[in-house]
Amino acid sequence: MLTPELLDGLPDHNQLWLALSGGLDSVVLLDLAVQYCASRQKSLRVIHVHHGLSANADRWAEHCLNLCRCYRERLSVQGKFSVQESRSGQKSRSVSVDCLVERVQLNGTSSIEEQARKARYRVFENCLEDGDLLLMAHHGDDQLETLLLRLMRGAGAQGLSGMPIERPLGLGRLYRPLLSYPRAELEAYAEEKRLSWVEDESNQSLEFDRNFLRHEITLRLKSRWPHLIKVAGRSAQVLADADRLNNDLAEIDLERVMLPAGSLSRLALLELSAARQRNVLRFWLQSAGILPPDYRQIMTIIEELVMAQDDAQPLFRRPQYEIRRYRDQLILQLTDESAFKEWGAEKAEEIAPADQTSDSDAVSVSWSPDSLSDGGTFSLVKEGVGFQVEPVVKGQIAQKAGALYLPVSASLRLALREGGESLRLPRRGNKALKKLLQETGVPAWLRGQVRLFWLETEAGKSHLIGAWSPLMTADAVGSESESASDMGVFWWDIRVLEDDQGVATLPVIISRKQGQ
Repeated sequence: MLTPELLDGLPDHNQLWLALSGGLDSVVLLDLAVQYCASRQKSLRVIHVHHGLSANADRWAEHCLNLCRCYRERLSVQGKFSVQESRSGQKSRSVSVDCLVERVQLNGTSSIEEQARKARYRVFENCLEDGDLLLMAHHGDDQLETLLLRLMRGAGAQGLSGMPIERPLGLGRLYRPLLSYPRAELEAYAEEKRLSWVEDESNQSLEFDRNFLRHEITLRLKSRWPHLIKVAGRSAQVLADADRLNNDLAEIDLERVMLPAGSLSRLALLELSAARQRNVLRFWLQSAGILPPDYRQIMTIIEELVMAQDDAQPLFRRPQYEIRRYRDQLILQLTDESAFKEWGAEKAEEIAPADQTSDSDAVSVSWSPDSLSDGGTFSLVKEGVGFQVEPVVKGQIAQKAGALYLPVSASLRLALREGGESLRLPRRGNKALKKLLQETGVPAWLRGQVRLFWLETEAGKSHLIGAWSPLMTADAVGSESESASDMGVFWWDIRVLEDDQGVATLPVIISRKQGQ
């Protein structure tokens, strides 16, 4: 039987929040949470997400506001809403039940259910501050439906572990105190307390998979196995334990197969059993923030990338990411909000010359995030009579061969490759940029993201003085590079180290700083 005491075991928290749809489940949890807060002189903040999908959406929002208003009035009459003094003489916090209605618009490409779910959680994440706790009213029947849905989609141990009772959410945490209770107990509680709730008409539509399970399948299952909710909850817990063990093993295996640049060694993968290959690949993608692929997709990655012929350069592509094989490495590249966006030539930027008379300690020269694949910033830092910047590698000062001398009247132009470019490197002579990219192990599909630095003089001449390339392979960065980082490599032309241009110059080294 549901009682307010079930919330006694809530995790430690600062502000308590509650997600309120206005339906029976969340209304029951609201009643329990109000009693919990009143007994402890705590405030409760309620969030209702207005999706605008139903003609009754405004009425549901108003119902939630009225519910919270009624609780405030009841607490005020009972004398629990005002500030009170404890036995120690200290004033305790006032009790309040405040409702926040947040409107969202759904215009994505996924299903309406998925869009609505993502929109709700974005709202919740934006509201929670450090140490806050959000209560959600998912119950045992919801858990059973989730398990069945994921079973139909071929989920593994992680998916079949169901919804966790607690997990991080934004700066705070999410908690589901009703997850072990069947909906029947919530209905009995609501009737006894004479609670008022709204019914979402879409819950009756068998067009949605969850509704089909609820109305056509789980009722028959429960009639045959009355303790199904409890048994399914136990199975979910067992599978959650199995998933944790799988992750522990995957962490060990990932240390064996991961290369310094974050790619995976194909040869090291082949030393693992087939089950451990699948496990570590799934964990690798999940660690990159990608939803774990199903069994069929993992097998495709293994068959088409890991097991492909040695001279193959296969590609596994999904809307959010790509996996390529290059030089016996599996390289993951995000394509949705990726740090490696294609950059058209029309977006080339002019970089103005440094101001010799500036009184500031630094002159920052930056451009839009699309200008470099990681949105990096170049800075000209004042030093002595000019502006000098050291190459930055992970926040540390890197070694350099010397200073680059640029005429004060000149400017820098950032541009894409056109082909045939070359640089004269210290102790190596003239080297074709294409050859440098090959030696450094830059994959062919990244070479379109190479950026060139051209010196533009007043006489209208252009001189190629340097190049930057993304670097995604674990092959050691060649010793010919002036500086390198985990995201890219620089080459500078030695001719700009020589002050033979016959004009006033400033000592300048240009460096790439990691984007924030």
